[in-house]
Amino acid sequence: MKVRTTKPEKGNKYYIRKSSGGWSPCIKGIPLDPDCDVLANCVGYAIGRFNEESEEGAINLFTSMNAENFFANAYKWGCETGQEPKQGAIMCWAKGKPGEAKDGAGHVAIVEKVISSTEVQTSESGYKSYIFKTRTRTKGSNGKWGAGADYTFLGFIYNPHLKPEIPDIPGVAKDTTKDQVFVKISGLRVRDNASVKANKVGHVIKGDYYNYYEKASDNEYDWYRIGENQWIANSKDEKFLDVIPKVEPPKPTGLKVGDKVRIIASGYSNTKGKGGHKAYGIGWVRYVKKIYPGTAYPYLVGDNTGNTGYYKDSALRKL
Repeated sequence: MKVRTTKPEKGNKYYIRKSSGGWSPCIKGIPLDPDCDVLANCVGYAIGRFNEESEEGAINLFTSMNAENFFANAYKWGCETGQEPKQGAIMCWAKGKPGEAKDGAGHVAIVEKVISSTEVQTSESGYKSYIFKTRTRTKGSNGKWGAGADYTFLGFIYNPHLKPEIPDIPGVAKDTTKDQVFVKISGLRVRDNASVKANKVGHVIKGDYYNYYEKASDNEYDWYRIGENQWIANSKDEKFLDVIPKVEPPKPTGLKVGDKVRIIASGYSNTKGKGGHKAYGIGWVRYVKKIYPGTAYPYLVGDNTGNTGYYKDSALRKL
């Protein structure tokens, strides 16, 4: 996922209403941006950005609704939710009592970068306020992530199409068969080997991600070896690094005819994946009707009203 730091460009259909030739189901923004007419509006921006991250070429995840209703409806689009910040996630706040629009519609923003477990960089828009801005938000002792007193933070909605990005760092081997350690370059405990207790706080090689090759623990810290003689650990009072699981290839679903499934990614109108058009329905619950082994989109799914489309096994979650 490429971090967005500037307003969406003119002609970007993720931020243009359907009636204006774009893909968005959202209302016009206020103040109205002449290039992207769903802005200014937090909902129009968040839906556009969440789908732009997926590079699906359409709006398949979420539809227009009050911001505070996103969190409760995430499951409809096959999205998982939680309280841990992850890149690409939608941050959701309720204003007043959740679900009651009369006391406020809430707010949503996009996590562009995770700085730590309690600090993120966001991109967002605000209805009747601002077209676009980036912000650094911290969780704070009240857990509101920088929102006002009348807001309640509900949680994060994770994009089902995104995997952790592991950038190239000069001098550091990139190996997706190993776990990766996310590092905030300040306040880290550093030592030369696994047996000597740390006695200094220092810096490590510049960068954001490192392979870790070995782990050692003592009574105070979990240590990770990221180099020949370079061990790092969280400080005593604050978490500075997180372990990101290695990227695993998708496992076969073992689907068979009659299985109940939720659609979590786009399919196609035929088994070949060409000469037709995309099949959507993300979040819908359907059944496997037929299987065509050896084809690009082997699973025909639908219900008793008709066929929805042909899908890969990675696009279906067995229920």
